[in-house]
Amino acid sequence: MKSFLLKVGILSALTVSLFNGTASAETASVDTTWSSKCSTLGQIKQNVNPSFQHINCLLTNAAVNADIPPEVVKAIAWKESGWKQFVDGKPLISDDNGIGIMQVTDGGYDTEKLKKDIAYNIQIGVNILNSKYSLKTMPKIKGANRHMIENWYFSVMAYNGIKPVNSPLIQEKGIRNSGAYQEQVFKIIEEQSFIRETTLAQMPFKTIDFDYDPTSTENIKFLNLEYTVASELHQSAYFYKLNEKVVVTGDKVKLRPNPTSTSTYIKQFTNQTPVIMNGEFTYDQTSTSNQFVWIPVRIDGKVKGYVASPYIYKMNPVVSGVTNGKSYGKAVTVRFNEGTATLNGKAFANGGVVNKAGSYTLIVRDAAGKTMTVKFSIDLTPPAIPTVNKVTSKTIKVIGKAEKYSTVEIYRGSSLIGKATSKSTGSFTVKIKAQKKSTILKVYVKDKAGNTSKVKPVKVL
Repeated sequence: MKSFLLKVGILSALTVSLFNGTASAETASVDTTWSSKCSTLGQIKQNVNPSFQHINCLLTNAAVNADIPPEVVKAIAWKESGWKQFVDGKPLISDDNGIGIMQVTDGGYDTEKLKKDIAYNIQIGVNILNSKYSLKTMPKIKGANRHMIENWYFSVMAYNGIKPVNSPLIQEKGIRNSGAYQEQVFKIIEEQSFIRETTLAQMPFKTIDFDYDPTSTENIKFLNLEYTVASELHQSAYFYKLNEKVVVTGDKVKLRPNPTSTSTYIKQFTNQTPVIMNGEFTYDQTSTSNQFVWIPVRIDGKVKGYVASPYIYKMNPVVSGVTNGKSYGKAVTVRFNEGTATLNGKAFANGGVVNKAGSYTLIVRDAAGKTMTVKFSIDLTPPAIPTVNKVTSKTIKVIGKAEKYSTVEIYRGSSLIGKATSKSTGSFTVKIKAQKKSTILKVYVKDKAGNTSKVKPVKVL
């Protein structure tokens, strides 16, 4: 394994050292039944690498089975071996005795299976990566979960070794260490899983976050275990469910009839077009070296096809109870389907009631950093009684003044005979049919919040 730290993974009994960041395990069986999901792609032959898409399937299913973003596992395997288990008919063994596709350094595993069984090799690598994520000494992103790719940054680092050479920053210069193992892996994710269409979010590192001697090979000590990332995080494309609503990101993204970029396309999407998941992801039908997968989607329940996974993303949080730009004349109960929220900059609980008059800005942020902003107001004050010019039996336009942008309604008895919206100056003109002399008209003003003024009686002269 191309590592500065002996990698020892979790199998069944796990002992974690919180001081040196390593994990050790006793011998146990390793479950690779997930590999059966790839059987349709061919039979694995001894000392022969499976096809590219077969390996893509193996890495993907091992990751999904472990609840790890496949984008991360694929990139590690690419960095470690270029997705090779064998070279010239023999098991790939590196100079530091890393074995196979995941470059596992023997730490009590079945060495022969590491060499000959690609599924076993992948599973051990996934176990090791998973153990790194579980370490309490590894920093995480505040509010992020396992499906957020950026939240695996330090776990990827630990897969190779938490040594000074892998420091996120070059200590003496305070700049990003592009040569660090995890930086290279994340670059592979951007290039392969996101086909250079996406830049992953970066944590706001400071040199004071890391305690180490750059001339030493001793492990780095992490002094900041939680980062707040302002920019949007990226959720793995592999955990969406059937019938889940997602969006297509990017303009002119193609909906194809088959899971391959060589097929013609049915239509092109505009950015943020909502679509519905129509099944499980699938692999490219051609022998191309695409690490991404194809997502089956449908639109309007009729048009169906496939979209490349780099362009599929979850929808913004959904807010109910209030609508952007609307004013309310009573208390409102605000709910959102996920994430956390602030109201005018202060923490706001899901299902909270807003009952005071004023202008409000609600911002809901989900675990990926996607936000939904809703601006609304509460107005509990009824409009003033309108002023109305003289109305005669020949009048067909009632003129007057009321609260600006309010709705003016004129009734004869219980019948609405005309209404109009006042201008920015408050003036209004309501068209009516000529009324009989001595008829009493009732004029009301209703503001945007739904508050209604007291009646203005008008006698027809």
